Amino acid sequence: MKLFLPWEGSEMEKPNKDRKVFLPKRRVPLEDSCFKTIGGPFFSLPNPSGTVRSFLNALEKDHQDEAMGYLSTSAATMVDFEGIKNFFGERKLLRFFSDDIFNEIRTVALTCKNDEGNTEVIFVQMVAEPNRFGKWKINYIEKE
Repeated sequence: MKLFLPWEGSEMEKPNKDRKVFLPKRRVPLEDSCFKTIGGPFFSLPNPSGTVRSFLNALEKDHQDEAMGYLSTSAATMVDFEGIKNFFGERKLLRFFSDDIFNEIRTVALTCKNDEGNTEVIFVQMVAEPNRFGKWKINYIEKE
């Protein structure tokens, strides 16, 4: 007496060992399964030129909260964000020059050519106020 019927088909293909499916053992809420983008940056900008570049990138992308993080506490209280955005919006090609004044104060000079072909120099004074946006903060911006 035969208990099993004979198999007439071909053998099934064995799965590749590199392909694995990982299933969660418990329920995971959907909001916990993605990256959180609300927090601050993971890095600190060690030099003043990097802080100014990040500030200008935030202005260009219209991220007001991020741009305000690169300003010192005294400058952030009396800043005209739209005025600064319009000022730097007109100047596209900027060259950076860094200058040491004191241990706690630095100056970054930006140069650009205006529409008449004259070179403008913009001085950005930086003070040391470390936080999660970096060590250096913009204290004031002056055009020569």
